[in-house]
Amino acid sequence: MSSCNESAGDQSCRGWSVIPMPHEPAGVSAIDLAGVGRIGAAIASALQRLMDSRGLERLEREGAGWWQRAARELPAGVAAGDRAGADLRFLFISATEPGALELAERASAAARAGGARVVAIVMYPPLPDRAAVQNATAKLAAEVDAIVVMPDYPHLTLLDCIVRAYRAAVGERPTRASASAMPAGSEFLDLRSAFHGAGRASLGSGLASGPERILEAATDAVDELGDIALRAASGILVIVAGAETLRLAEVASALYQVHARTRGDAQAVLAAHYDERMGHAVRVIVVAAS
Repeated sequence: MSSCNESAGDQSCRGWSVIPMPHEPAGVSAIDLAGVGRIGAAIASALQRLMDSRGLERLEREGAGWWQRAARELPAGVAAGDRAGADLRFLFISATEPGALELAERASAAARAGGARVVAIVMYPPLPDRAAVQNATAKLAAEVDAIVVMPDYPHLTLLDCIVRAYRAAVGERPTRASASAMPAGSEFLDLRSAFHGAGRASLGSGLASGPERILEAATDAVDELGDIALRAASGILVIVAGAETLRLAEVASALYQVHARTRGDAQAVLAAHYDERMGHAVRVIVVAAS
């Protein structure tokens, strides 16, 4: 993997901004929002402003652990340990921007060398299809822990919800030795068809255990969203997480319960995350966008 040399004037060092938010309550991973290229950097900065506008009190109540720190421009070749020491980095990339995917590979490799987990959020046009996108991002996939493919012009609230969903998937502070920090099944997710042209998004989540765990978790998630958001939704994402005891019938049941509360024509994406840290509990996360 090549690296840039800022002192030599290598222009590939430029075009990457990172917004560190490393202060966190006990047991919560610090995160970075990083943008690759002009478009990615603009999205990361705008998303930070959206998060800031909600206020620290609300962020703490949601358990997001996001605190404002000043954005700064950094070369892609600097080791991640020299930055904020965040546990989890979200990297925003526009696939249509020349050189963005290649720069993202270097940025991701540097972050992971410093011990961070990296989730790449890649904005892509409706075409090509999933297989072609996976092929185009194969080199990036080797340097990140997960790739989420979004529409080329996603609403900021939708990006906010995806960050929160994957923040929940990572859970407690990961370590370099923690191979399970990213659940199995979270490696690649294509959301373009479900959220193409979608506007404002919201998120609901539920956690439950016991014989009725999937019903209770899904009910809590949809209740948090509310009937208005679900009835207006044109696209939904349902993420069901559990340990090896999670059954396919439970995963399907969660989607059915959520879809039953929509108007019936919403595009739906279902993802199952397998994580032994869940024990006997299951978590259902629902993202709905209108």
